Amino acid sequence: MPDGAAYPKISIVTPSYNQGQFLEETIRSVLLQGYPNLEYIIIDGGSQDNSVEIIKKYESFLAYWISEPDAGQTQAINKGIQHSSGQIFAWLNSDDYYTPKTLVNIGKAFWNTKFNFCYGQCDIVNSEGEFLAALPYVEDLDLLTVLSEHFLPQPSCFINMQLVKESGLLNERFQYAFDYEYWLRLLLRGVKTTSIPILLSKYRLHDSSKTQSSRILFDTEMESIHQAILQTNSNAEIKRSIARCYRRFAQEHYFWYGDREESMSFFYKMLKIDPYVCDSLTLKVYIKNLLNRPHSSKI
Repeated sequence: MPDGAAYPKISIVTPSYNQGQFLEETIRSVLLQGYPNLEYIIIDGGSQDNSVEIIKKYESFLAYWISEPDAGQTQAINKGIQHSSGQIFAWLNSDDYYTPKTLVNIGKAFWNTKFNFCYGQCDIVNSEGEFLAALPYVEDLDLLTVLSEHFLPQPSCFINMQLVKESGLLNERFQYAFDYEYWLRLLLRGVKTTSIPILLSKYRLHDSSKTQSSRILFDTEMESIHQAILQTNSNAEIKRSIARCYRRFAQEHYFWYGDREESMSFFYKMLKIDPYVCDSLTLKVYIKNLLNRPHSSKI
């Protein structure tokens, strides 16, 4: 560090299951960081492809690894947390990868700010690593923005390990939106975010990725998380932010996926929580949709 102190220890966990085609690039993106105080852990769920062969190729550089059946990605990350001893923690999925100098930049950010929760920029790439889009980047996100927009780029997020110990493990009830639930759990506790305007990771979008293949399951879990918050929190701004999220879901399912029934379901939920967040575009779409529904349909 600039003052001569040792770099903070960073623990990275990669949950892995049958993604051998991407896993080696993920592993190398961590090990080739050249970071002097790295603890790298891989938790494999009993892969049947060439994943274990790839892991064994790099096992001398790993702090810990195991391959055994588990209850899914969330449990795998929790296993990794329990073997982690760093000052900073992050997980990197087995199809994503870090950009060069990511860990050095995070180490310096921790030295400068002693952050609790830090994130940077993230690009979306395809299965070949070709650029598709940049995820939205907003400086120093707060609870209300994360509730309504879900902007946090998981592969570029790093957490103070002390905060992890205080906040507990990931909720294994969730297999899709578990990161979103964890971010909200931290922010509801009043944790402040730290952002660095640097590209830290690449998020890979491909046919078998959860985001690509299970969008509705993501939305369903996020709705469950929102409902739990609404049951315990009557704050008007929180309610409005959740209603904005449902407005976005309604538009996405209508315009992107062509699923009118699912879209209208979120539209009604939005109106029930806060009808005043309904913009003119959303309203026009649903008035038109309602008028075109068969007379016997129930609203």
